[in-house]
Amino acid sequence: MGEWAMRTGGTAAKALTLAPFSFDPQVLSELVQLQSAVAQRLQAQQQAWLQQWSGWLQERGQVRRANTVSKLVEQEFDLLARFVLLLSDQMLDLVTLQENVEVNSSYWVQQVLAAKTDAVA
Repeated sequence: MGEWAMRTGGTAAKALTLAPFSFDPQVLSELVQLQSAVAQRLQAQQQAWLQQWSGWLQERGQVRRANTVSKLVEQEFDLLARFVLLLSDQMLDLVTLQENVEVNSSYWVQQVLAAKTDAVA
């Protein structure tokens, strides 16, 4: 966690140095593209999550059709396990997206700063 905080802080500090270039159309275009890619990825994740929860709810509705107590208990615990797995997978998806955004943003900031430094020199 400490390394993550240091990397994030370093990227934020470097991003602040982009302020003088904030009106550069190329920089703005790349930033919008980066944000759009993140939004599209999050939207795709949300759609997948909705489908997964829909399936879980359908299974939940079928629990009442169990004809023995042992089947009912088995189905209830299966649903509970799947519930926890869905939550775990969603958290993992979000953390993975966050890490990807951090890595891509850091790379992009470094590339822009290198290009601008080379142009000034």
